Amino acid sequence: MTDVVAIVPYRVDEAGVRRRNLEIVLRWLGEGGIPVVLAEHADAPDDSLASSDTVTRLHIPAGGAPFNKSRACNAGFASTEAPILALVDADTLVPMASLIAAIDAVRDGIDVVRPFGRLIELDEEATRRILEGAGLPEAESGARDDSREGERIPLGGGIVVLASSAYESVGGMDESFEGWGGEDDALSAALGRAGLKCGILEPSAALHLAHPRSMESRYGHAHYASNLERARGGSAAAETARAAPGRTSRDRLR
Repeated sequence: MTDVVAIVPYRVDEAGVRRRNLEIVLRWLGEGGIPVVLAEHADAPDDSLASSDTVTRLHIPAGGAPFNKSRACNAGFASTEAPILALVDADTLVPMASLIAAIDAVRDGIDVVRPFGRLIELDEEATRRILEGAGLPEAESGARDDSREGERIPLGGGIVVLASSAYESVGGMDESFEGWGGEDDALSAALGRAGLKCGILEPSAALHLAHPRSMESRYGHAHYASNLERARGGSAAAETARAAPGRTSRDRLR
């Protein structure tokens, strides 16, 4: 596919579990013929990661700062001229047919499409089977990610396909978020406020690959409360875009 690029934000963990999950995601995208920009926001690139010629690796120095998904995605966007983007978390899959359907919908004029309606949490055994070459498991009817019970899945969370012009129109993702939490909600709010055509493929389910998820890395980290306040206040990225006339969003996000 020459009109689509998947941007995958990434930073490896000490145990290498996220590398394993990323390799599953990269294989899945490769089998679908979708080129990838792997945007590593880290102190150093992951030298142990195996990747194919269809993966362009982009290192964004972190300077010791927490992982910043927004910064990684913005750098990935600035590196490509593809008219369609798929923002893909390094631990999330959907059936390839669902991803292709979302891409086709954007080609047909929908600005933003989330290619799933439900999020399924896989255990370690199911993740290992996919790693070993098994197909994606069938999602049970009504299944839900129990560890996020009561949360709303944001439009821009996990995997989202959107026109590059839509991403550019809101100034990309807000980089003021530190660590996990809030950045997907802020992007979703910005896209909604922009009056874009948005859709969700409700029948499809996304699969979240297994990895440790401590309270400290999620809800308990030092920046989570301030991230929530930023998300509730909406993304500042669109305001930043309007404050820099005469420059393209790709220029601002380099």
